Amino acid sequence: MRAHQAACLIVALAWTSACGVEAPPPDVQTPPPATPEPNTRARCLQAMADAPPRYEPVVRAFCSEHASLGGVGASLAIAERGALVFSGGFGRRCADAEASVDGETVYRVGSISKLMTAVIAAELARAAALELDAPVRALLPSYDPPAPENSSPTLRQLLLHRAGVPELADDDPALWRRGWLAVTREAPLEFAPGASRRYSNTGYYVVGEALTRAARQPYAALLERHVTAPFQLPRTTARSARVGALAVACDHDGPPQRRRAYAVTALTPNPARGDDWIVPAGGVLSTAEELVALALALPRAPSWPELSASSPDPGAPDKRAALTGRVRALPSGDMAFQTSGNTGAQASELHWVPARGFAVAVTANIGRPYRATVDAAYRVSLGERAYGP
Repeated sequence: MRAHQAACLIVALAWTSACGVEAPPPDVQTPPPATPEPNTRARCLQAMADAPPRYEPVVRAFCSEHASLGGVGASLAIAERGALVFSGGFGRRCADAEASVDGETVYRVGSISKLMTAVIAAELARAAALELDAPVRALLPSYDPPAPENSSPTLRQLLLHRAGVPELADDDPALWRRGWLAVTREAPLEFAPGASRRYSNTGYYVVGEALTRAARQPYAALLERHVTAPFQLPRTTARSARVGALAVACDHDGPPQRRRAYAVTALTPNPARGDDWIVPAGGVLSTAEELVALALALPRAPSWPELSASSPDPGAPDKRAALTGRVRALPSGDMAFQTSGNTGAQASELHWVPARGFAVAVTANIGRPYRATVDAAYRVSLGERAYGP
């Protein structure tokens, strides 16, 4: 990958991931019209007519949001009582082609990759290949950044964004001349590990490097061993060589009337280009159906107690987080988990409530999340709101 291409991808990861696991505004509203194609909503409703009648409010929200956002293609999957009950989609994989999308269409899921990285870390810890609470320099002796109080971050602090790792400067030519790890090692931590919280893609770059060193395997192989194989997710991958075979949804930019489509191949991290270090933070490909399948399966995984244990965010005791992402208690008392991703050109949302066997995922090939759709699914399936305190 050329430096300017990688810089664009890093910008996308940093911009969107910074708000990827944060709670959106409680009052979720369908965005104002974005001058969509004529009859977009009506055609969407017709295409989704096979949805179970009780999901009509969800379909209406999905189609209204798709029209309002000027979407190209978007996919939806919902599970109740531990089983997939509906999946579908509307629109096209690429604005300049006829291929349509459905629940099995592959998208770049951005920071939802961090959930999978956390699963790998928890599984390696369970196998005694590493310790989450040991200083990361035990696995990466070369990573020992200047830190307040002469402390060193742990893997758990990195996974929870509590390590103080600053973001890499995406336009720094030193990333390619000297290597990202060397540049990161020299950047002072912004606070003593554990003292505060700042979302950091760079922290996950460090995690990914630590995991590959501990297991002596590349990240794509670790993903297959600990996520895609055990949870049976055949379309979920971090291998750039599979992009063409999977017919991944295109990236898009420009206003709705002049959408430009870009094949994701050139922007997908590739070990041969030396840019695979960004994958653990946001380079995984998956589908709405497989995201839901993962959410349903995780509570049965041996590492779930480690993954789901939550604690208040430093300085924000009203917010809780786990290795899986944000956690909050619903009015019913059940715990709701959420994570999201946005590459700048594609956006994904994944929410699940293990105690109720509920999960919903929405993926789209524009960089705007379909949050009103997620909220509608919560209301229909649980009688709850997706976004709240």
